[in-house]
Amino acid sequence: HYYDLLRDSLGIEPRVYARSGYQWDRVLEKAQLMQETDSTSLDAIFIWAGTNEKGFSVMNTMSYNVKLDEKQHGGKYNNGMFMQYAIERCVTVDDFEKLLQQTIKEEEPDGTGLSTNFGVMDASGNVAYFEVNYHQYFKFDVNDPAVAPEGYLVRSNFSFNGRPKTEGKGQLRYEQADLMVKKALAEGDLTPEFFLK
Repeated sequence: HYYDLLRDSLGIEPRVYARSGYQWDRVLEKAQLMQETDSTSLDAIFIWAGTNEKGFSVMNTMSYNVKLDEKQHGGKYNNGMFMQYAIERCVTVDDFEKLLQQTIKEEEPDGTGLSTNFGVMDASGNVAYFEVNYHQYFKFDVNDPAVAPEGYLVRSNFSFNGRPKTEGKGQLRYEQADLMVKKALAEGDLTPEFFLK
């Protein structure tokens, strides 16, 4: 488990906060509350998902192979910052794509700093997956039968448009998840409860 790795390898005792009604505009206030209630020091806040009042949702998984140049570092954004930026501004999947396009254009030639896979959905039922590196993105529209013939996509910490498959540390995780979903679908068990197990 990721949190066990943080504790056992790095000596970080993780705390997970997910409370209904929390707004992005109060992140600093919530960080101060976390510091007061849980620790004498707060090292970092990592944001991996969120939904705004318009029904726009975003999540991400760090992609180990999406950067075309492994030595590339820097950039204005990290994944959590960009998700906060999107939650504050987006209503639809199209809004998110436009935000990506604008951000990539504005941050040239240095690049955005992003190295991730974003999953986004909106209240109208649009769902897409974006593989994003410093200078470009690749969109996978889950509602397009040519992209998702079964009506779903499985993704993890691995990007199909990154460096060769053998370099992607998340490839095994993706392959395992894909097998599990296919098995559940074949057995008629692809339910919300399946994903919460």
